[in-house]
Amino acid sequence: MSSNSPIEELQPALERPVILRARVWIPLLAFVAFAIHYLLPRLATVESSLDLVRRLRLLPLLLALVAEALSYLANGWLLWTTITFSKERVSLRRCVAIVTAASTVSLVAAGVIGYAASVYEWTRRSGVRRDTATLAAAVPSAFDGAVLVLFGAISAVILMVRGRMETWALRSVSIVMLILVAATTLTLFALFAPQRARDLLRRILGEKRRNVAEQIDKTLTVVRSTIRGGGALRALAASALNLIFDLIAFELVFLATGHAIAPIVLLGGYGVPLLLGRSSFIPGGIAVVEVGMTATYVALGVPTDVAVVGVLAYRFISFWLPTLAGVPIAGYLQTRRR
Repeated sequence: MSSNSPIEELQPALERPVILRARVWIPLLAFVAFAIHYLLPRLATVESSLDLVRRLRLLPLLLALVAEALSYLANGWLLWTTITFSKERVSLRRCVAIVTAASTVSLVAAGVIGYAASVYEWTRRSGVRRDTATLAAAVPSAFDGAVLVLFGAISAVILMVRGRMETWALRSVSIVMLILVAATTLTLFALFAPQRARDLLRRILGEKRRNVAEQIDKTLTVVRSTIRGGGALRALAASALNLIFDLIAFELVFLATGHAIAPIVLLGGYGVPLLLGRSSFIPGGIAVVEVGMTATYVALGVPTDVAVVGVLAYRFISFWLPTLAGVPIAGYLQTRRR
């Protein structure tokens, strides 16, 4: 049996040539076509966008960086809270480092699986038990998904009330929400009907994977006890703060352009594109989020050059900077314990 870590097992995949499969390039081409069809006719001159970039205000941008740092701190707090479900402890600073570095790994290797494997590996290196690391790798995504669905639903309602919800977006959001609701229903079934869930899991996995079923059952037992103890409220609060600080950073970026937008407009253009980006096959929702947000804000009445500069600046602060920062952090976590 190989003793390689999950991260080490990802290395051969990193060395292979990058091949764009149909499930990647078809959505990518679709969104590029969407950008050409909807955005180019509305784009202001390149000169006006560049001029707006030159006139960006420094103080709001610096405050946006602080708000985004608090967003990642909240994400680290979510991981820290999940670890405490098992009565173990890892420092909050290390938890923030783990989620930041894991986000970088997920972008270049195996997506969600790479993220979970990274969190598991680095949490184990922090001195916790295997079942605690499994919990840390799996549970935070459920809380993040629940809060993201809430923000996506609020965004969808705002767009529908204002008559700005494109048919394709409504259908896509409906499908994604149905999938997430189904996943939530199955999770609730497992939590509140444990005996039936255990029997169903064993029938699905079979006797050959009995140990896997037992490990999942142990994890669900910990989650059930945590919910009864109020731990779920702390995890939901951390997930909510993650997106709230991210929204604050976004508003500050628009303020830096000299065109602050109303909170209802900010929410309207935020949730749906972010939900679709998280649900796409493209790592980090690259292009999906940028194109979707820009088109939505333009439809909501934000000047085109402001929408383009605001969205790109926001994505640079919220996505690309943390991704770059995650590279040295991942190297540090891979070589240091605790």
